[in-house]
Amino acid sequence: ASGETRAVEAISGTGDITVNFSGLQSGAGGVGVYTQTNGVATINMASSYHDYQTTVLRAVGGRAVFNAAGEIWGGFDMTALTDSSEVNILSGGVWHLQANDTHLFGAADDTVNNLAGGHVISQMQQPFPNANATLGPSTINFGAGDDTFNNAGVLAVGPYTTSQATYVTRGDLALANLETFNNTGLILMGAPAFQATGSPGGLSAIETDGFYDDILYLPGVRFVG
Repeated sequence: ASGETRAVEAISGTGDITVNFSGLQSGAGGVGVYTQTNGVATINMASSYHDYQTTVLRAVGGRAVFNAAGEIWGGFDMTALTDSSEVNILSGGVWHLQANDTHLFGAADDTVNNLAGGHVISQMQQPFPNANATLGPSTINFGAGDDTFNNAGVLAVGPYTTSQATYVTRGDLALANLETFNNTGLILMGAPAFQATGSPGGLSAIETDGFYDDILYLPGVRFVG
C-alpha cells in the first residue's frame, strides 16, 4: 500500500530473494517485511514481535516461502502474489493468530505446514486500549486455488494467559476458503497448550484457557486425519 511504513524492504526484478532475521520488532499499523520479486522470496524469521494491527509480511510478485522458527506475531498479506505461497511453522516455532490481525493468501495453491514441534495458537485477545472490544474469530483467508493446511504439530484453539496479557475472550479460529486439512498432529480446543519462556514479548506462559467454548470453523473443508 502506498505510503505504508516498512521496517525492511527487499525488491528484485526477476531474481530470488532471501531475507533472514533473528528478530524483528515494529510498531502498530506498519509492515515488518516487504518483498517484491517475480522470482521466489524466502523469508526466514526466528522471531517477530509486533503491536496489534501490524502486518509482519507483505509479499508481492511471484512466489513466497515464509519459515517461522520462533514466536511470530502479526498478520500477513500475500494477495499480490501470482504464484503459490507457503508458510512453514518449524519445530519450536509459534504462530500467534489474533482476531485483529489480517492473514490473507493469494489466488494460487497455498500451503500452511505446521511441522512436528510447531505450534499454531488462535486467540481473540484485544490489546490495550480496546481490551473490552467484541471480536470475531481469528481468520486465515486462503483465497482462491487448491489450498492445504498440514498439521503435524499442535493447533491450539483458545485464548492464552500470560503475565502480561489478561484481556482475553474466546479463541475461535476460521480457516476460510481452505480445501484440505490434513491432521497428523494434535488439535487442542480450550485445553492447556504448552509453556514457553524467553519469548520476544517476555511472556512467561502460553496456554489456552481450559474452557471448552472455542470453535474451529472449517467450512467446506475436506478433513483428513
